[in-house]
Amino acid sequence: MYPGAITQLLNDKNHIYYQLYDNSPDMHVSVDSESGKILMCNKTLSKKVNIPKDDIIGSPILDMYHPDSREKAMSVFKMFTAGKKIENQRLDLITKGGKKIPVLLNVDAFRDEENNITFSNSCWRDISEIEQLKSEIKDNVQAKNKELEEFVYIASHDLQEPLRTISSFIELLKLEYNDQLDEEALTYLNFIETGAGNMKNIITGLLDFSRIGKDVELEEVDCNSIIHDIITDYHLAIKENDAEITSELLPHINAYSTAIRLLFQNLINNAIKFKKFNTPPEIHIECITKEEEYHFMISDNGIGIPKDKLNDIFKFFKRLNNKSQYKGHGIGLAHCKKILDIHDGKIWVTSEVNEGSTFHFTLPKTIKK
Repeated sequence: MYPGAITQLLNDKNHIYYQLYDNSPDMHVSVDSESGKILMCNKTLSKKVNIPKDDIIGSPILDMYHPDSREKAMSVFKMFTAGKKIENQRLDLITKGGKKIPVLLNVDAFRDEENNITFSNSCWRDISEIEQLKSEIKDNVQAKNKELEEFVYIASHDLQEPLRTISSFIELLKLEYNDQLDEEALTYLNFIETGAGNMKNIITGLLDFSRIGKDVELEEVDCNSIIHDIITDYHLAIKENDAEITSELLPHINAYSTAIRLLFQNLINNAIKFKKFNTPPEIHIECITKEEEYHFMISDNGIGIPKDKLNDIFKFFKRLNNKSQYKGHGIGLAHCKKILDIHDGKIWVTSEVNEGSTFHFTLPKTIKK
C-alpha cells in the first residue's frame, strides 16, 4: 500500500472515531490532571447542559457540577489524580438554566512515558430516566403498601369484633349452662374457644407485621439491655423448660429499638420452643463486629431444620413442624425477615437435624432512612 493511501486510511479512521466520540449518547470530557480544566468534550455534553463547546473547553471541571455535588466531585477528582479507579460514581451536573442532570461517572486515566497521569477521558451517563422510573416505582410501592396497611387494619378490626362475640358467648355458655352440658358438648366448646383464640393471635400477628418499621427515628440501641429484658420477661418459660441463655458482650447499634427487640424476642422464643424432647434448651448469643456491619448469631441445641426447608422458614404462615406439638402460626420468622429488610440487613440460618440451629443476621453500621 502506498504511503499516501496509508495516510488517507488513518485520517478516515480518525474521522470515524471522532464522529463516534462526538455523537455518542454519553457525555465525554477530557480533563487536565494538574489544572482540573477541560481540554476537550463532545457535542452530546454541549447539548445536554445547553452550553457551547467553546465555552466548556478551558473551564474548570468543577463548574460542570451542581453545587450539591461539588464536594463529592472534588473528592472523586483527587481519587483520580491519586491513580484510583473511578467507576459509576453518582453525581449531578448542572445545565445553563440551573437544572440538575443525574449522572454516573466513569474515568480512564492517560499516562505519559514516565507513568504520570496527564489527563482523563471521562464519561458521564445520563440516568435521569432511570431515576424518574425508580421514583415512580417507589411512590407506587409506598402507595400500595399504605393501601395494604389500611386493608390489614380494617380487615383485622372487622374480624376481631365477631371473634370477641364468639369468645364472649362461649364464656357465657360455660358460666350459665356448664352443669347442663355433657362432656362432649364441653369439648366442642373448647375447640371453638381454642380456634377463636388462634384466629385472634393470627390477626394480632398480621397487625404487628404491618406496624414493623413505624418507629419514628433511628436511635442508639443497647443489645445487652434488650437481651436482659427479654430474659426477665421470659423467666417463666425459661424456668419451665430448664433453658440456659448465655450471651457474649454485644454492641450498641443504631437501629429501630422496638423492631430490634421483637427480632431478638422471636429468635429466642423459637430457640426455647423448638427444643428436643427431654433436652433442656441451650441458647447462645454472640456478635462479630466487622468493618461495615455487625454479624449476630443465635445458636441453640434444638430439633434443627431439614436442609430442604431452610429457604422456606422466613415465609409468611410457613410452618415446618407438628401444630399439636409446637404452637405457633408461622409469623415470627416472617417478622424477623421484615425487620432486617427495613434495616438493610440480612438473615439466614444454618442447621442440622437433631443437632440444633444457628440464626445469623447482619445489621449495617450505617442505615439509610
